[in-house]
Order: sequence, then C-alpha cells, then structure tokens
Amino acid sequence: MASLLFITTLSVSANPRLYKEILCARDAGHDIHVLCFRLGNWTDVQDDEKIQALPGVRFTRLSATRKPFMPWLIASLLERVARRLTGFWKHPMVDALAAGKRAYMLDHALRGLRLTPDWVIAHNPAAFLPATRFARRTSARLGIDVEDYHPGETQDPRLAASMRRLMRHTLSAADYVSFAAPLIQREVATDLREEGPQWMTLLNWFPSSEFPAPESVASGPLKLVWFSQVVSARRGLELVLPAIIAAGDRVELHIFGHPDPSFTKEYLGGVSNIFLHGPVRQTELHSRLVSFDVGLAIDVVADRNRELAITNKILAYLQAGLFLAVTETQAQRAFMADHPDHGILFHPDASEWERLLDRMLGLKERLRATAAERQHRMRSYGWEQVSRTLALQWRGEEQ
Repeated sequence: MASLLFITTLSVSANPRLYKEILCARDAGHDIHVLCFRLGNWTDVQDDEKIQALPGVRFTRLSATRKPFMPWLIASLLERVARRLTGFWKHPMVDALAAGKRAYMLDHALRGLRLTPDWVIAHNPAAFLPATRFARRTSARLGIDVEDYHPGETQDPRLAASMRRLMRHTLSAADYVSFAAPLIQREVATDLREEGPQWMTLLNWFPSSEFPAPESVASGPLKLVWFSQVVSARRGLELVLPAIIAAGDRVELHIFGHPDPSFTKEYLGGVSNIFLHGPVRQTELHSRLVSFDVGLAIDVVADRNRELAITNKILAYLQAGLFLAVTETQAQRAFMADHPDHGILFHPDASEWERLLDRMLGLKERLRATAAERQHRMRSYGWEQVSRTLALQWRGEEQ
C-alpha cells in the first residue's frame, strides 16, 4: 500500500471532496497524512469529530486565524504584495501567494515536515505550488484536484491570468489531475492549450449508503429543500422566496446551513412556511433529504465558474431521489440533459419560478409516487464507483 499526503487550504469539513478521498484511501489500506487548517469557525468541531473517527490517519492542523498572530500577519502581507506584483512579476511563488495567503503557511510547514510519501495530493489552488515543490523534493508522485474553474472565480483580469499561470506550472507537473465537472476540465484544457493523459473528471457524488429509501407521503404540502454551508444573500434564495411565501401552507421550504443573521432577519423572520434548520453533518443531511419532494439548485451566475460547475446540491438531490428545480447554466443544462426525468431547468427569473412552482404543485402526487424509481436509477452513480479511478491511480495500476 502507498503512503499518501493530502494537502488543503481548508478544514476537512469545509472540503467534503477531500474527506471522501481520505475515506477512499483509508478503505484501501493506505498510510495517510493530512495537512489542513483549523478555520476558527463551525467546521472546527466537526473536524474534531472526524479526526477522532479516523484513528489511523495522521493530521497536521495549521491555524488560519490570527492566533498565532505573526504567521498570519506575514502571510497576509505577502498575499497583499503578491497580488500587486502579479501584473509584471510572473513567478510561480508570486502566483501562489496571490491565490491565497495559506500558500506561504503550507510551504513553511512542509519545509519542516519529516515525511517521504509516495503520493502528494493537493486540493485548492493555494496548495498547488507547495504540494508541487514538496513532491519534487521528496520524489513523490503528484495528484492535483481541481474542484472549480479557479480563473473564473475573480473579476480581476490580472488575478485570473495569475491563476492560469499557476495552474499551467503545477498541473503540467502532476501525475494525474482530477476535475469535478467536465466543462471545468475542458475550460482548463483550453487555457493551458493541452490536456494531460491522466486528466479525468470525477463528479462529486456521495456514498450511496448515506441515502435511505424515500419516505412514502400521501398528503401534506409540497416540501422543498435547499442547503449550503452558509445561508446568506446572493445564493439564489431571493429569487424563490416571494412565491414560496405567497403560496402559504401549500408549500414548505426547509433550509440547512449556517445562517447569516442579517439575511435571516430580512428575508426569513416571521415566515410560517419556511424552516431554518442550521448546519448539520453531511450524513445527517443526506438521510433527511429523502423526506422532501423537490431539491432547489438555484445558483446565481456571478462568474464563469458558476457556469461550468456542477454543484454538490444537484448530485445529493439526485441520489436522494428528489425532483430538481434547477436554474439554467451551461453545465447544468448539459448535465440535466442526461437526467431528463429527474428535474426541470428554468431561467433565473421570479415570474418563471412562480410558474414552475405552480406546475410542481399540480404534479405533487406524481413526484412523490416516482421518488423511489428516481433514486433507484441513481444507485450506480455513487462515490463507491467514482472512487475506483482514484484507487487505481494510487496503486499505480492502469485504468
């Protein structure tokens, strides 16, 4: 079995894709070390629980907070300077620091890490260069996961160009690159004017075992569900809330996530048919999804990445057997074309959403009657199947 070092700029709980890879490596019997961050928020407690449940996995957790102060200050200053320099100093370390201050923290930590792994696997852009440098120093093989189209996450053309340079420098050194959506892989290939032989798309499916059979419900309001790590403005809820509130007791909306107080006060206060549940663990969320009728994937397209990404919401809703109401993006249009019986695309317009909601109210009994069939169709798409590709990579076997 191989020795694997996972590197991320986030906490484990803030990066579900990384956590699933860790579990995949553990189940395969690999020796695992994880270099990650304590973020000083709600994810810290969940990370503590995950770490306790993985006694054979070694974790090194750095602080992303202002304590200790000096490393945070140095990293913050370097990030600020690097973002000013990207326009005329085209150096990989400048690009890495411009991608995020934690590149400095990771690079510094890796210089003191006494470890010679077989594989170094990087998640999140600011981890790409530190992982590449460490893999080179230790003669380890390098894997990079690209979960989003990172050049498209900024409106600053200098930072977008800097990100493309960083990805060109690091992805070309990788033994494999995994992408979370096919259009993200295609866009990166266009940027880099090449595509490596070991590039692969691994959709962010979840373990099928986390989704019990749908509940059989004969009556009651149409139950909608939406979740995110943070419940806040500009995530699509503003689009759907007026029509849901106007529908009264015919419709319920259940929201899971860490609430932004200002948003909840403005939009959700005193509304009788909207239920805010707060953040829950992934396994609990997935087990509860099957009690709803419709999953909302109502993304606001604020940048190029949102056009190309396939969100975790869509995949979880599909695996739970829900019917989907999906705002139209380039990626989601292509993806839902492969699953036409599982949902409806709509243009992100309030009046169009109102018409769709009325249509789904008329289809309520049918949507409930076909939930088990929809879930059954998705059983072959779980993380159990997708992760086999990674397992073959880490064992050094041909796909």
